[in-house]
Amino acid sequence: VSGNVRQGALLNARGNVQIGGMVEGATVETEGSIEVRGGIVGGDGIHFKARGTVKARYILDADVETLDDIMVGSEVINSTLRTQGTVLVETGRVIGGTVEACRGIRVGQAGSQAGALTYLTVLRYPELDDAELAGLDLDMVLLSSEPYPFRDKHIKQVEALCDASGAVHLVDGEMLSWYGSRAIAGLAYLRGLANSLCVKAA
Repeated sequence: VSGNVRQGALLNARGNVQIGGMVEGATVETEGSIEVRGGIVGGDGIHFKARGTVKARYILDADVETLDDIMVGSEVINSTLRTQGTVLVETGRVIGGTVEACRGIRVGQAGSQAGALTYLTVLRYPELDDAELAGLDLDMVLLSSEPYPFRDKHIKQVEALCDASGAVHLVDGEMLSWYGSRAIAGLAYLRGLANSLCVKAA
């Protein structure tokens, strides 16, 4: 889109979305990334949803959700940002609203004495609902025994959701995530796991 996306519009795409102007009161949903060279201005019932990165000069009063990073140039005001990646407003400010990210939050300024309450939360573990899991294009799924105790019974459930028969495998969560006490043994485990999965995939 070379210009602006106006109020009331619904933009639904499968690939990457680039908007040359600003987005005001419009909903944008895509399986790719979103880049808005201007700003994003939301409103009641208005949201942005993507699987890739979301970039904008500023975000005002908007609801943005993605699986990848959210990058904002100047400011995020009274908005809700949720991502399984990182939120980056490194030279700007976040005032009011809620920011939730799994891989970290980096901002120049968070909150203000005169502004609304600002909530920044780094989530420990990412979450996918059934619809998000079913929509992913996956070659293989590894179910870890840590922190959630996945078991054999879950394999068929995930295979059905992902349409991935034979591509779902249980792995030892201790070997993958106990960095200190399992680091050396974990490397050997990973080597054996990779060799085993390559044989199964072949």
